[in-house]
Amino acid sequence: MWLTLLWILYLMRASWFYSFATTSLAFLFPLLTRWNVEFRGPLPSGPLIVMVNHSGFLDPALVNNSLKRRVIFLAKQELFDKNRVASWITQHYGGIRLNRGRLNRDSLRLAESVLGQGGAIGVFPEGTRSHSGVLQRGQRGAALLAIQSRVPIVPVALVGTEKLNRWYHLFLRPSIDVIVGEAFVLPIGTEDSRKAQTSNATTMIMEKIASLLPEHRRGAYIGCVPSTH
Repeated sequence: MWLTLLWILYLMRASWFYSFATTSLAFLFPLLTRWNVEFRGPLPSGPLIVMVNHSGFLDPALVNNSLKRRVIFLAKQELFDKNRVASWITQHYGGIRLNRGRLNRDSLRLAESVLGQGGAIGVFPEGTRSHSGVLQRGQRGAALLAIQSRVPIVPVALVGTEKLNRWYHLFLRPSIDVIVGEAFVLPIGTEDSRKAQTSNATTMIMEKIASLLPEHRRGAYIGCVPSTH
């Protein structure tokens, strides 16, 4: 209970920076990039988990601005420890800290608290950025929160955001595509072990994301998704 109350106070304190950053980027993204957002289905209004491929450091902001809804992302401990600027931005924009990249009891409880209040949680199931933009294998356990919370999952594919990692690319106004897939709910698992259940669920999530990406960016999941040709 105390952890939840502290988290609510933290979000209240951080909301001013989130509002400022979101408003500023809503102006800058169309100015500096050719930003396109495509919805393949309606976006649920209640609690949901957004599963996104990860290529650029601005991915969380791009997702928030594209969905026009606040999404609290799970963030690796390194972002809080990297340097003072990165730590300050991550804390004030809103992020749930993952110790050693794992969803521990405290971070799981905070994420469930956000969902319990009708909020949205963002997860990068690859666990790290793909500098080439090609989809990497999902980390087993990425679906743990979805399995326990039983809320809708919205797959999102980002194309071209790796170009935003180099500031000089902005002079070329790179194309950035955000494809928002249809929401779905994981089926109730019948596997004997939690390990098998999370592994199968993570594969399903990654295939959903891969289906939204161009074929040459699907990586290890190219054979799991029907060809568009």
